[in-house]
Amino acid sequence: MTNEERFVGTARRELLDHVIVLNERHLRQLIQSFVTYCNEDRTHIWVGKDSPCGRPVEQRPGQ
Repeated sequence: MTNEERFVGTARRELLDHVIVLNERHLRQLIQSFVTYCNEDRTHIWVGKDSPCGRPVEQRPGQ
């Protein structure tokens, strides 16, 4: 399975299965937001449970 196939599957399961797409412009906006989320916020096992762009470590409340 290629990276493109993995991304399409992930986008379908985590985004498109939960949203009604209105038109092509709306789809492009959704995909761009999803790509930003995947690169900046979503954790990935292959980068040590961090995001590909990295992010500051947050402490749990009360610690």
